[in-house]
Amino acid sequence: MNISRILIAFILVIGTQSLAYSQVLESGTTPEERAAILTEKMTTKLSLNETQVGQVAELNLGVAQKNEAIKNDTNMSQELKLASIQGNNDTRRAYFKLILSEEQYNQYIEMEESVKEVKKGKRKMKIEKESINQEKKD
Repeated sequence: MNISRILIAFILVIGTQSLAYSQVLESGTTPEERAAILTEKMTTKLSLNETQVGQVAELNLGVAQKNEAIKNDTNMSQELKLASIQGNNDTRRAYFKLILSEEQYNQYIEMEESVKEVKKGKRKMKIEKESINQEKKD
């Protein structure tokens, strides 16, 4: 159990920047703000040119707005929401492949993977914390 705690702590330390980035994207911001933050992050990390910035900004905004509408749709099941959002994100990746150079696209995928790892670490830590709290109650 101590090894897993150390591993989680290590992941969080390594991914601090990605963690802060993912928290900003998920914390009570509007779709427009999330799209702008992601576009700025991509512009900096991927050295986008002016044409790419415009295309990426438009794409990020469209996907953020669609995903927000899906999240707020009370008629959709959770599974359908997740599948729809995943589909939107897959489509965004396909367009990025057309907009970005091969090197930029690979860097984008690395950025995305880093955020996913941090989220996995957060989920794991949350589950472990709940388990510890449950053990204390028992």
